[in-house]
This record gives sequence, structure tokens and C-alpha cells, in this order.
Amino acid sequence: MEKRETFIQAVSKELIGKFLQFIQLDKDTCDPFNLNELIDELSRKQKEELWQRLKDLLVDVLLESPVEGWQTAKASSEDSVKVEQGSKMHGNIEIIHAVTSVILASVSVISERENYEALLECAVILNGILYALPEGERALQGSIQDLCVKWWERGLLAKENMGKTAFVMLLRRSLRTKTAIENDCIQDFMYHGVHLPRRSPVHPRVRKARNSEVRSNAALLFVEAFPIRHPGFNAIEMDSEIQKQFEELYSLLEDPYPVVRSAGILGVCKITSKYWEMMPPTILIDLLKKVTEELAFDLSSADVRCSVFKCLPIILDNKLSHPLLEQLLPALKYCLHDNSEKVRVAFVDMLLKVKAVRAAKFWKICPMEHILARLEADSRPVCRRLVGLIFNSFLPVNQPEAVWCERCVALLQMNHAAARRFYQYAHEHTACTNIAKLIHVIRHCLNACIQRALTACREDAEEPGKENTSALDQTLSVSDAASMAGLLEIVVILWRSIHRSLENNKEARVYTVDKFASVLPQYMRMFTDDRCRTPLCVLASLMPAPAVPVFSCGVVSTLRNQEEGAADRTYCILLDCLCSWGHVGHILELVCDWLPEEPPQSKGNSASRRKVRVQDPCPVKPGLALVYVEYLLTHPKNRECLLSAPQKKLNCLLKALEASKGDLESILQLSDGSPPRLSEGAALRAFSLHCRLSVHLQHKFCSDGKLYLSTLEDTGSWLESKVLSFIRDQDEEYLKLHRVAYQQIIQTYLTVCKDVIMVGLGDCKFQTRLLQWSLGIMQTVKGFFYVSLLLGILKEITGSSLTRKTDSEEEVAAVFDLVQKVFQRMLECMARSFKKQPEEGLQLLYSVQTPLHEFIGTVRCWHVDTPVHHGVFSTLIAASVVEISHELRKVSDVEELTPPEGLSALPPFSRCLIGIIIKSPNVVRSFLDELKACVISEDIEGIVCLTAVLHIILVINKGKHKSLNVKDVAAAVDRRLKAFMEITLEEDSLER
Repeated sequence: MEKRETFIQAVSKELIGKFLQFIQLDKDTCDPFNLNELIDELSRKQKEELWQRLKDLLVDVLLESPVEGWQTAKASSEDSVKVEQGSKMHGNIEIIHAVTSVILASVSVISERENYEALLECAVILNGILYALPEGERALQGSIQDLCVKWWERGLLAKENMGKTAFVMLLRRSLRTKTAIENDCIQDFMYHGVHLPRRSPVHPRVRKARNSEVRSNAALLFVEAFPIRHPGFNAIEMDSEIQKQFEELYSLLEDPYPVVRSAGILGVCKITSKYWEMMPPTILIDLLKKVTEELAFDLSSADVRCSVFKCLPIILDNKLSHPLLEQLLPALKYCLHDNSEKVRVAFVDMLLKVKAVRAAKFWKICPMEHILARLEADSRPVCRRLVGLIFNSFLPVNQPEAVWCERCVALLQMNHAAARRFYQYAHEHTACTNIAKLIHVIRHCLNACIQRALTACREDAEEPGKENTSALDQTLSVSDAASMAGLLEIVVILWRSIHRSLENNKEARVYTVDKFASVLPQYMRMFTDDRCRTPLCVLASLMPAPAVPVFSCGVVSTLRNQEEGAADRTYCILLDCLCSWGHVGHILELVCDWLPEEPPQSKGNSASRRKVRVQDPCPVKPGLALVYVEYLLTHPKNRECLLSAPQKKLNCLLKALEASKGDLESILQLSDGSPPRLSEGAALRAFSLHCRLSVHLQHKFCSDGKLYLSTLEDTGSWLESKVLSFIRDQDEEYLKLHRVAYQQIIQTYLTVCKDVIMVGLGDCKFQTRLLQWSLGIMQTVKGFFYVSLLLGILKEITGSSLTRKTDSEEEVAAVFDLVQKVFQRMLECMARSFKKQPEEGLQLLYSVQTPLHEFIGTVRCWHVDTPVHHGVFSTLIAASVVEISHELRKVSDVEELTPPEGLSALPPFSRCLIGIIIKSPNVVRSFLDELKACVISEDIEGIVCLTAVLHIILVINKGKHKSLNVKDVAAAVDRRLKAFMEITLEEDSLER
């Protein structure tokens, strides 16, 4: 998340270096950063912010370097002023090119719901400056042209102007290259075609080329040219030649490399589809059996299996193939359960093709129970296709509406979970009006079931129901709780799927609400099974509270009467109801009643409390109150409703949760006051909620200053003055009794603070205090349960400095100085743990490998050649060199010294650190650069330490990310050793 936010913030004149660095990282094939993926992952608001920033940056650059001066600035001149202008213009064009790259990547992800006006303005501006660009800026011209083409293809606003530009530029390019093609390519081709001996140059290379990519490319050419005919061959020779070409096809399917086998599958499918009636039947069947019976189950490569199902539809285009494929394809039914998603997607696409060309009944190829089992559990890409495959079977929109309900019940009875997934995606395959019709069809069915049940009770079978009945109505019963619950769930799923459409169609919404509001009370009375209660409550939440008065008025009392500690989670849906109706204030009142801000202090208060109990016989349930608050804070929609409550009520809740500190003090026996009101588990939960709520309130009301962030800072001071002092003052035996409590307090606080920095709420002052508290924790607390969290905090602080503009350079430098100190102290503590408890220390370092790698990677990526970069990498070097040197000094005989064979030959602490470093080629380069600097500057002294350096670079050189920098480090060590040797010789000569 922080990389996306960092990228957006970097699109500005102030951070232009970081922005250009991002673009360079995208061009670097070795770096994992991918611009297209990053933009695709942005939310709608993030995209719109990014596009606005791109427009502002583009306008600023063009104002600073007007188009009119580009041609003159480009002209050569001895005038130093003009040279400077030309350099500046070149830098601005580089920025424009970077902006164009981001806009080009953005065009592919624009959706109708997004406001892309800023992006449109950028595109119009770039279109306008295209013809003014200097002749040498071909790369930028090409990028703008690509933008115009893609804009036209997407059919976006102003596509006519973009399309015109794209057409003109493509025409110019074709006219420029036409002469060169005629002179250089066509004439050479004709010459070699005339003078080379007549032979078949393609298919011998298919098998003989050593490189798999070459064989693959040759295979594709061979397939396109098939059958290759020699004009000098007679019929017998030609038949022999064709047979050899078929053998080449077989060899492609058996190639050891997946990419070649995939090319062979494509070739077989293309050739058999094109020449079906001309190919010998035995060869035809053998080839297809090879594909469907062997390669479709290729365990060594998912790509090969995927190719089978992507290419088989090519054959289906030839109707003559249908009888044979109808026999072969059923053997592939288990491929729907392939462990690779892309294979499953390709398999379903093939079934869709079978259905489209009517080659066979798709359920005979893959039985319906397999399809429904996959629909129940698979990912969205597969499920959407499966729904499209079986849509007409279970929602036949061209048949009477009564049939829709019959199929719905049938699907529920076949696979309940698959039915839910089917109707979740159904709205993507038909009009919203059909979904609305199905909702009311199901309502009619439920009403008919109720009517029959009531009629049976009155033994009045002659009285007709008010609703239309069908054959299905006669088979369903209110007593069939599973079917009733399933139908109610489907109604809820369908309603939610078209919720936005109903909001835009007032008449349809009012009609739907009125119909269900009129029957909901009866549904509540008749459908009493627990499986029906949840969908009924959700159904009520979809309607306004006044429409369901009986139900809505009882929700709060139901929540109040819930049993504390019970496993029943019916409270979840009731809380959802109150939030959807905008009644979150009722929840706050209940919670604050159960969580008084301060514990009772006097008899008068006790009497007052007894009075309240008389008025409200329901006992106080603080544990349940915390459960409710946590549920609201955890679910985004409910959290949004909670934070929309009046600030006064939210402050009351925050203060009530803050009282948990007093309970924790009592639990840890830090004070002699009254006993804790909350159990240890409840107090820890309330403390966590207090920290989390303060962050949410800071984000919600951040325009009012640091009011709530200061609350979190006060909690840090409380942690330092109370909890850490408690740990320092108590003996080890007593601390064991309260280890869970104080460890969870520290973990909770560090976790929340990490999130604060990650979302950009913590300024430099907050970060400084947090790092100081972190040093205090490392000095005081035994054990390393906090190490992963501290590494996460260091990573977030290191990355967050790029997005904040309000902090001064001095404040940032102070923070990074503390980052180095915390990291150094952390490695020192971990190294000591290795000496005292090697096994536990090794487990610790393995457990923190991922956060440590992420922190090092962040430092390397964003802070090259800065003090924090040098400090972190020099700390890693020092830790490794010291441990390896210590091991080398244990060797008594020089002959016993042997160079390390690999990473496993290093001591455990160094083995883990170097193992983390060699995961990334960029980190390896930075590490070696710092190692070389340490050797040259003589920070690493002595022959033993230099030998340790050699051990490190030998191990790095044997890893998968080898670097030329290894030679530079080795040369620096060699120079230092030669200097030692000269000094030793001089000393010997002086002694003699």
C-alpha cells in the first residue's frame, strides 16, 4: 500500500527525482516494480488523485519551458545561456516523457465510474505539443502516438482528435519506412530467393536448434508454412516429405522444454483444423490423443496444460471435428479441478466454445456436479465463466417466470453453496429487470408456501390462495427449512447485486420495499429456523427502518439481552441493521452504559448505580460492549457509520476505552486502588480498541490538529512510565506471572503505531518519540517478540519520509539517525541471543527474515548514498564480519582454513544475514558497494577481518545474483593485504 501512495505523492515538482526514479525502475527488467500493475491496483480515488497530479505537473513543466522555445534551445550554440536552456529543456522533456508513460498505462484501466477529466486534459495537451517536439525526440513522439492510438481504441472522450493524430503519424511513419523496406529488405529477399538452393529451410531447424526459444520460433514458422512442398518432388517423394513433417509435429509434442511443447500443441490444433479432411485418419487421431490424453495432464508444466485448452477451440471451428472430439473430451473432466487457476480458466473457456458451436452437450464432457463443486469453491475469474456456462440452465430468461423459480430450487437442492455463487454473478449475464423479476417470483413462491401452511392449519383446503400457484408450490413446504432458508438467501443476494440500480429507479425500489415490508412480519413468524433468521435480518436491513417498525424497534433490546461470552454471533447482523438504518447512536449509548468512564469511587456512586439497576434489570456487560465495538471497527461499512456519529459521543467512547489502562495497572499490581472492573482479556481488548479508535478519529478529524494523535502519544508515555518501569522493577519470577499481559500491551501499541505511520498520519515528532520508546523497550524487555514489529516500523518510517512535505530536513535527519541506532541495537541484541541460546536465536532470525528483507530493500530503493543507507548496510557488514572473524580466530592451524563452499559454511548469524542479502540483486550491489567503501576507508582492519570479507564475497559470488562488484571488493582487499605485507617486511628489515 505504501508504495502506491509513495508513487502518487512523488508526482510533483518537489519530488521529481523520485518520480523519474520510479519510471526507471519500471524500465529495469530486474526490478520487481511494474507501473502497469501498480496503476491497476489503485482505487478510484487514488487514480483520480494521480491524474490530477499528472496534469498539474505537466502544466507546470510547460509553463516553465514553453513549446515556442524548444526548437531554438535545441539548436547548437556557444552561448552558455543557451546551452543551459537546452539542458533545462532536455530535463523537462524527460519529465513530459515520464508523465506520458504513466498516462499511457492509465488509459487501459479507465472505467465508466471514474472521473478522468484530468487525464483527458493531459492527453489533449500532449496531442497539441506532438508536432512541436524537436526532431530528435523520437521516443517521446512514439509514446504520444501510442497514447493517441490506445485512446481511440478505448473510445474515450475526444477520441476523434486522438484518432486523427494517430492516423497521420502512422501514415508518416509508413511513408518514411517504405523506401527503406524496398531497398534493404525486399530486394535482399528476392536476391536470396533466386540464388539460394531450393530446399526446405524451416522444419530441419525445428528439432536441431539447441536453444528452446529458437526451436519454439522455428516451430511456429513451420506450422504457418505447413505443408512445405518442394516443386521438384514427384508424388512419392512428396508423400515421404509430408510424412517427415508429421514426424516433426510428434517431436514438438515430446520436446523436453514446455515452451516448445506449447508451440507444438498450437501447431497440431491449427493444422488439424485446417486440413482435417485431407489428413490420414490414423495420424489425425494419434495427434489428438497425444494432446488430450498426455499433454492435457502434463504434470511438469501448467503452461502446457493451459495450451491444450486454449488451442482445442481452434479445432472446434471445424465442424467435421465434432464427432471425434465428443468422444475424446469427456476424459478431460477432471481438468476442471486443476491446481492452476489459468488451466481451469482455459478449460471453462473451452467448454464455452463447445457450447457456442454446439459440438456436444457441455455437461456430458464435464458433469454438472463437477461444475457446481468448482463454482462453490473457485476464484472469481473461474466462477464468472462457470456462471456464463450454466446460466441458461438455471435462469432461462426466455421461459416462463415460474420455471425460473423451479430451476432456483433445483440448484439449491443440488448444491446450496454453488447456488449462492451462481446468483452472486447472475446480474453480470442478464438485465437488472430480470433479476428484479426473479426476486418477486421467489416472493410469490414463499407466500404460496405460507398460504398453504395456514390453510392446512384451518383445514380449509377449498379456499384458494391469493397468489398464483404452480407445480413447484405443491412440492415446497414451510417445514422444509433448508429450501426456505436458501430461497431467502437468494433474495438477499439478488437484491444486493442490483442495489445500485434500485437506488436509481425509485419506482422499482418503492414497489420492492413495499411488497417485502408487507410480508416480513409473517416471514418472521413462519420461518423460525435459525437458518432463516439471518437472511431475514439482512432482508430487513435492506429496507428503511420505518418500513419494518416491529423488527427495527426490537433490535436494540435484542442486543442488550445477548448473553456475554456466548458463541452465538447473531449480534453481527443486528449491528449491520442498525448501521444500515443510520442508528449507530443507539449502539454507542448501549456501549457507553456498559463501559463507564471511571470505576466507582464512593458509596454515593454505588447507590446511584443501584438505582440504575432497578430501572434497567439487564446487568452491565462490558465484555459484550467490547465485542460490539470491535465488530464495528473491523468492518469498513460499519466503521464508516460509527465514525459518522457526533464527535462528542465518539469522545465519550474513547474515554471509556481509555479507562482500561487503570484496569491493566491493577492487573499488573502497579497501584493499590480498587480491583479491576475488567478481566485481563477484556482489559487488553479494550486497550487495543482505544489505540485503534484514536487512530481512526485522528484520520476522521485530522483537520482539527493532532488531538487524537496526542492521545496515542500519551499512551506511549504511559507505556514507558508504567509498564516498562514495572518490568524493570520486578524480579524474573514475578514477571513470568504477567508476561502475557505486558507483552500484549507492547505488541498492541507497536502494531497500531506501525499502522499510523503506514497511512501517513505520524509526523517526524511522533516517529522520533516512537523510536525512542522502541530503544527503551529493547533495553528493558527480555525476549524478542517485538522484533518483527520494530522492523516493520523501521520500514514504514524509512518509506514514509518521501510522502511528507511538512517536516524539515533537520527533523528528517534526526529520525533517520534514530532508525540507524534502533537497527544497530536490534542486531546487537539478536547477536547476543545467538551466543547465549543459539537454537532460539536461530529460530528468531528465521522468523524475521521477511520483515528484515523488506526493510533492507526499502532502504536500498529510496535512500541510496544517504547516511541511513550507509548506516544500515555498514551495520549488516559489521555484524557479519565480527562473527566470521570470531570463528576464524578459533582456527589454530592455518592449513585448516578453507574457503567457504557456500552459504551453509558461514556461522549461523552471518548465514541468515547474507542469505537475506543475496535474495535481491540490487541489495547485493548496495551491500558490496558499502563493503568496498569500508575496506578502502580502513573501517575493516586486520588480516582476520579482511579474510572474513573474502569469505563473504566468495559466498555471494556463488549465489544466483552474481555481481561484478565482487571483483572490486576483492581488488580493494588485495590492495589492503599488500599494504599489510609491505608494512610487515619493513618492520622485519628494521628489526634485522
